[in-house]
Amino acid sequence: MTRAVVFDLAGTLTVPMPPMDPGEPWRRYAAAAAPADPAELLARLIAGERDAFLACRDGGLSFTFGRILDQAGVSPLPAAVAAYRACWEPYTRCVADAAAVLSALRDRGLAIGLLSNTLWPVRWHHEFLARDGLLDLFDAMVFSSELPVAKPHPDAFRAVLDRLGGRAPADCLFVGDRMFEDISGADGVGMQTVALPDLTVADEHRVLVDVEPTYRISRLSEVLDVVDRWLARSPS
Repeated sequence: MTRAVVFDLAGTLTVPMPPMDPGEPWRRYAAAAAPADPAELLARLIAGERDAFLACRDGGLSFTFGRILDQAGVSPLPAAVAAYRACWEPYTRCVADAAAVLSALRDRGLAIGLLSNTLWPVRWHHEFLARDGLLDLFDAMVFSSELPVAKPHPDAFRAVLDRLGGRAPADCLFVGDRMFEDISGADGVGMQTVALPDLTVADEHRVLVDVEPTYRISRLSEVLDVVDRWLARSPS
């Protein structure tokens, strides 16, 4: 296999997330971890995530669930972690045709990669992907929580290229929903890009950037037609 398609995860392969109070998962964590006085802990957790997001947006630095807890001065109590995860679980579900799309791309002889910005441990994502039957469909997966950097930093994209056997960026197509993190980042290292509508991006997290994707699609299944056109225009 000489060519590859690399996917973003949240908002690209997963179901759209309806509007939700961004503090609700941490509110559930705080209620389980400090039931006598959750408000003060909640404020520290939200502040920690906000600081981490700004460092990611402005400096391309990754952040993790564990580091946010450390900054808030709490340990990962199992009951609190379970409450936090339960809040997010509905939005970790992959879209119904995700497995079929990935399988069809593999049938075309393409390698499949995944590159996700996430604060969660890699193990959590493996569990969610296994639940939905996608885990074994990827040839390489990279999560920012295992790196010092996150998208759109070029080193995040180079990491997935390396795990795909050192493929050249020009031989890879990147599919994502966020113009800043996904499309501008992939374009910056020389990948061609496919943009989905950014239905899951909260307004406070949307970063405007002057970049035009190579292709635009309205639903995940349309990536198959895009890939066929891409392969036909530049056969290897």
